[in-house]
Amino acid sequence: ILRAFSRLTGRGAKDIEIDNAVTGLHEPLAKFEVRLRDQATGEENTLGPVLIGQPTPNDPMRRYCRVPGRDVVYEIKQEVVEAIREALRGVADKS
Repeated sequence: ILRAFSRLTGRGAKDIEIDNAVTGLHEPLAKFEVRLRDQATGEENTLGPVLIGQPTPNDPMRRYCRVPGRDVVYEIKQEVVEAIREALRGVADKS
């Protein structure tokens, strides 16, 4: 999962009004947050959360993506979602 997340790059930042009906970001397909701890200092850094929404209408191999608190919507490759799904295959929620 970390490998897929670390390769996450947005294409063509969309400076658009966030339309939840189009982007699906109000009920995201996935929400990720990665916490990294510096082994030397013990300091913890958080990356995210990153929300992944619906496929884009122009290219179904891209999805909308957003970091809450920022007014920019990005497009990311569908392969990131597929890599995360593959990494989670067989993992069960035991809560």
